Amino acid sequence: MLPPNQPPTVSGSIPDQRLSGPGEATTLDVSGHFSDPDGDALAYAAASSDTSVVTVSMAGSAATLTGGSTGGKGRVTVTARDLKGAAASATFGVVVNRAPVASVEILAQTLWHGATRVDMDLTGAFSDPDGDDLTYTAGSSDTSVASVELHPGPVVSLAGPVQGEATVTVTANDPDGLEARAVFPVAVVENPDQAILWALREEFVAIADRGGGTFRLSSPSIPEVWRWDVPLGDWYGVDVNGAGRVVCLGVCWAKEEGGLLQRLSTRGGVPPELGSLEALEYLALGIGIGPSPGFGVGAGSIPVELGALANLEVLHLGGWLTGPIPPEFGDLAALKGLSLRGWHLSGPIPPTLQNLANLERLSIGTMSRADGGSTDVCVGSDSLAAWLVETMGWSPDQVRRCRGSAHLIQVVQSRDASVPLVADRSAALRTFDIAPPARARFYLDGTEVHVADVYEIAFDAAEGQAMYVDTIAPAAVIPRSVVQPGLEMVVEWDQGRFPQEGCQTINVVRLPPLELTLVPLVSSNPHRDDSFTRRLVEQVDQMAAELNQVGFGLLPAHGCRLPPCGPGSFGVEVKTHPIIGVFETNQRRVHSAETFLGAVGVIRQLEGGTGYWMGIVGGEGPGGLAVVGGYVSWSAPESAEHELGHNLGLRHPPNPAINRRGEWCDAVITFDSDYPYRGGRIGAWGYDLGYPRFVPPNTPDLMTYCYPSELTRTGLEQPFPGYGVWISDYHYKKALDHRRRRSPPFPAPNEPVWSLLLWGGYDAVDGAYLEPAFVVDAPPSFPEQPGPWKLEGRDSGGRVLFSLPFAMPEIADVGEAAGGFAYTLPVRPGWEDLASVTLTGPGGTATLDESTNRPLSIYRDGDGKVRAILRGDPVQADGAAGLSAGVALDVVTSRGIPSPVAWR
Repeated sequence: MLPPNQPPTVSGSIPDQRLSGPGEATTLDVSGHFSDPDGDALAYAAASSDTSVVTVSMAGSAATLTGGSTGGKGRVTVTARDLKGAAASATFGVVVNRAPVASVEILAQTLWHGATRVDMDLTGAFSDPDGDDLTYTAGSSDTSVASVELHPGPVVSLAGPVQGEATVTVTANDPDGLEARAVFPVAVVENPDQAILWALREEFVAIADRGGGTFRLSSPSIPEVWRWDVPLGDWYGVDVNGAGRVVCLGVCWAKEEGGLLQRLSTRGGVPPELGSLEALEYLALGIGIGPSPGFGVGAGSIPVELGALANLEVLHLGGWLTGPIPPEFGDLAALKGLSLRGWHLSGPIPPTLQNLANLERLSIGTMSRADGGSTDVCVGSDSLAAWLVETMGWSPDQVRRCRGSAHLIQVVQSRDASVPLVADRSAALRTFDIAPPARARFYLDGTEVHVADVYEIAFDAAEGQAMYVDTIAPAAVIPRSVVQPGLEMVVEWDQGRFPQEGCQTINVVRLPPLELTLVPLVSSNPHRDDSFTRRLVEQVDQMAAELNQVGFGLLPAHGCRLPPCGPGSFGVEVKTHPIIGVFETNQRRVHSAETFLGAVGVIRQLEGGTGYWMGIVGGEGPGGLAVVGGYVSWSAPESAEHELGHNLGLRHPPNPAINRRGEWCDAVITFDSDYPYRGGRIGAWGYDLGYPRFVPPNTPDLMTYCYPSELTRTGLEQPFPGYGVWISDYHYKKALDHRRRRSPPFPAPNEPVWSLLLWGGYDAVDGAYLEPAFVVDAPPSFPEQPGPWKLEGRDSGGRVLFSLPFAMPEIADVGEAAGGFAYTLPVRPGWEDLASVTLTGPGGTATLDESTNRPLSIYRDGDGKVRAILRGDPVQADGAAGLSAGVALDVVTSRGIPSPVAWR
């Protein structure tokens, strides 16, 4: 009997197979995976689980696998049968590789011109159905426009060296070489940050680091180094990210290895266009610090547009910052450091700063330069005060609570409003710790006469120059008709009123017009021709016309500066005198400056003049002398207000600086040791109603002995160009008090009487001196007060005819101690025997007697006006006719003591 048939067996599993892709085929022999116990020959068949994945065909024991159209994973079953039909099967997996897929469409890309690396993360852009690792390649249709570089990640970096368009292709490959492609357009366009800075290139100044912590204005200028054809990242003081967007502006390191720090400042205020630099992370600028036309020419408020810089981490602004801190800064969510240092930041600190969760450092303060300004920022709530102390680390004494207040200013004003206003002159309203809008109401005798609305904190936002008047944020101007004695004010705003109850009384004083006579003076040393004297007379006439209209801008003697001008609005009454020749050829100093001053004093006495008399000399440059607290002076036209200030009782402020001639600015003796501000500064904020503009406290005072053009960096810091000089609150109040005491309407002069004219003085060089005495027909005049000096007249026998003690009037601007006087004493019986006049005092002694032979001639016209005071007798002192051609002149001459004929 035959043994029973045994079926085939699977002797070993068939390994899984991989095909590189659809249509790809492979053949394997399966005979080695089956056996028959009976040794029978086997026949093979195969079937696919999914023919769309893989198909299979058999030829004997050879199985041919072919990838289906879809690819993927499938299974193939192979069956082996013996002759009796017994069978065994084995199944194995087949993977047919599938191509990668571009999963997400890559959108068109826009690059800013100059971008050096804009990274595109390709993660998720491609996928592989089989989970294979992919490799990538990328290319550009025009690498001159858009270049491409691959980085691990996968990351594709694009750069845009020039403007234009290109197409970028990214290919993803699997290990079997199947691929997927993504194609997208790239446009390289104008960089908006470059366009913004290019438009602002004239607004910036380069400040170069010279090592050792020193910086100075850099050369070349920004317009020379910010060039359109240079990549933005190579611009001075600018740094950009890979996209070409500005991330740092103002304080950046130079690009070369070991490069120095590059700093930027603005010529004027902060350009609001900087708020459009969307990628900006670091902004640090000096504000209003620039070269010609001046160093420090501009000022401005902080633009609210900076609050839109969502990526900003550090903001530092220092210099000519004015006005409030924008509440929009509370939107700077990324901000870590905020530093604001300005000449006059003001108003409440915005409570929105408490929203800055990332803020680590907060500094708000005044520039360190002494008397350079004040920071009037304040805190309006307990929560903000606690946040500043507890979170920002401020000391409690740095936190000033808001106390809303306001005052009016005409020329200069202290914070406590101690400077009175002058009636019939416009004033500007200035508010403190008050957030606009606000409304000010003004009352006279309990009746509301004016209302002023305040919509922004007033401050100079236009570089302090008239040419920018369209951008100035001026203070509200209160009309002259409102500025009257008895004026009261109330200011109201959303959070309160000032004062809290009732009305604020404004100190307004009424002054009579200041009476001033201008006298053209010409000297023979050096000799002046007719054209010079003609120009001088024209100049004095023009000066008088202007002063009658505008008055003196800095002293309490104002004219009608802001039309229309109504009756009574003129604060000065200026007259002119015919030209006078003063020839100085004596044995003292040739062309002595005191001679001019003495001549003006004599002329005023002889003509019974009232008010102030000022001689005007021609030529260039400042110069002049004045009697401190007196009524006479002489001056070059540009120094007239300074010299009149001396007449109003002002002296020079101490000023430890050296002018360009190497002289100490406070070398003159006539300085005021009580002046409260260092370096001759005005020390308080002024306001120029004519422009309008605020004038900073660092401005030199009108009475400083150094004019701005003479200052050097060894002493007083460079003043604020565009402002020249101004006047301090100390000096303005002092001049105003002087006018109130000394300026009642001048009485009519006494009738002329036969009088003895005595004049002279002293100085530290020549000691005491007397000019020749005259017997004249003139109103009498006497010293204002007794003092250590004495004039004594004696006859030939030594009998005292008169003895006149007096205080020597002080002369300013001489450079050393000096004084001068001129008196006309009514003649008394016996004075015709006058043989000597002696001047004695702390400065020495001088005598006139019969041996004195210094002839001096006084020429007067038919109206009694003095036309010349000349050295020499009438024959020697020729030239008077040239000054008064066609005018009949009377002349009186004295050689020292009046001759006997002079008494008759």
